Amino acid sequence: MKKLILRVAIVAMALISFGGLATVTGHAASYTNRTFKTVPKKLRGTWYHYNKKQHFYQKLVIKQHSYSEKLNKHKTQTIKGKKLVIQMGYEHKKWATYAFEQKNVFRPEPAEYFTYRMKIAGKQRNVLATVTQDRGYAATVYTHSKVKHGYFAPVAVNWRLP
Repeated sequence: MKKLILRVAIVAMALISFGGLATVTGHAASYTNRTFKTVPKKLRGTWYHYNKKQHFYQKLVIKQHSYSEKLNKHKTQTIKGKKLVIQMGYEHKKWATYAFEQKNVFRPEPAEYFTYRMKIAGKQRNVLATVTQDRGYAATVYTHSKVKHGYFAPVAVNWRLP
């Protein structure tokens, strides 16, 4: 009798925990390994982030078939044409992460970006933010205009990413 009660209790606990887990993971983001030939329109344009330490603007220029990143005051990295691979990482209802890679070149993991809406200079604007590996840090925010202030997305934004 004790064994039967113990088995029923274990099965009930398993069902309860599985049911709870199913409801939690039902809303999680799913990883897609989709690649694009052209850059999605919401990512295109010239994006700026003010670097306070080095007193210069980090600049991303994203066009339909090219990606250019100003790494420091004198060095720029550009990927154009068929060498450019745009990969969508995690996807959820309203947001997704994107990475720009160079075809057939081994490099460390590329930076991933996602679009976000936040208040910049008193107005709600669409911004481009980087995905940080450590969730305790805020994501770097790029804006379409040169704002002499280094904006960062709240740490909670990074938690919505898987």
